[in-house]
Amino acid sequence: MTKRVREGSRTRVRGWGSILVLGVALTSCAVTGTREPAPHRSSVEALALDHATSGFRPALLPAGQGPWQQARPASPRVRALSLDHSGVRIFTQAGKSWDHPVAQSSYALDLLAEFDRSGRTESIRLATVQADRLLALRIQTRGAWFFPYPFDFPSPAHHLNLHGPWYSAMAQGQALSLFTHLAQNKALPTQQRARYRQAADRTFQSLLLRPDRTQPWVTHLDQDGFLWLEEYPKDPPEQSDRTFNGHIFATYGVWDYYQLTRSPYAARLFDAATTTVAHYAPLLRRAGGISNYCVAHGHPNAKYHQIHITQLHNLALISGDQRFERLSAQFRDDHDAGITGAEASSR
Repeated sequence: MTKRVREGSRTRVRGWGSILVLGVALTSCAVTGTREPAPHRSSVEALALDHATSGFRPALLPAGQGPWQQARPASPRVRALSLDHSGVRIFTQAGKSWDHPVAQSSYALDLLAEFDRSGRTESIRLATVQADRLLALRIQTRGAWFFPYPFDFPSPAHHLNLHGPWYSAMAQGQALSLFTHLAQNKALPTQQRARYRQAADRTFQSLLLRPDRTQPWVTHLDQDGFLWLEEYPKDPPEQSDRTFNGHIFATYGVWDYYQLTRSPYAARLFDAATTTVAHYAPLLRRAGGISNYCVAHGHPNAKYHQIHITQLHNLALISGDQRFERLSAQFRDDHDAGITGAEASSR
């Protein structure tokens, strides 16, 4: 049985009865319609959530109005990126080329935005090339598909020393956005769209799996019951970075998946993820200055402060809740005040 406990403006859900059920059988991969996969009880995994929620709902928006279509570049960002012989975006570290799931997904989303504007068939072809590389390298576990970073990622500033392969909710969320957009793109053959629909279903499952010491995971609860789509998962989970921008980028993917499926699982996850943002944005904010990059270590960062402004605006768009727009405005005012203060101190 599930117990709901009201705590101020949010609700915490206790128990297993209405928890996000994993191991979902993909009984329907149709591109049209809203039928969602039925729970597959023979391989149930559950994220035992005592998670904070606030009743946020994913807003239904017309096609082309989501966060990945907002203010995309006039042409895909080809400067400062390398492409291999297949046209796949790659990442270079220490003179060696690597696949990079966020770079590939982001590039593909730029290409799809360009296709929407111009109808240029080469753009959508290259977008599918990025998606197919992700699928070729996927790791399958517990009914979900994960997209690995194959290289090591040491970052002393954020107390990180990740060894490849490692996994990230930001990569999972951006891949989820890519697959959901491809699954709905009428320029692609029905069979190809159905394959991307299956990829979206399996990728969404990755955001529901609880932490596991021997298998990939990207979702966890912090000590206060807030759900994190973790950009840099660490073991034990409570030592993870709780990176704000990565969590929100992953939330975009949940919203995109809801637009495709109307899945109640996606609606619940969206509520929990946006509740986390609403709670932590004021805590990460530094009034009159630059916001912190993450919960665990702070690290004010001007580049990511600008990203936070845009992300909070986009959350207002996809949730229909103006609290996020007000937060975005506060962050924007903080940025302007910080810039003015920096200029004054340099005189």
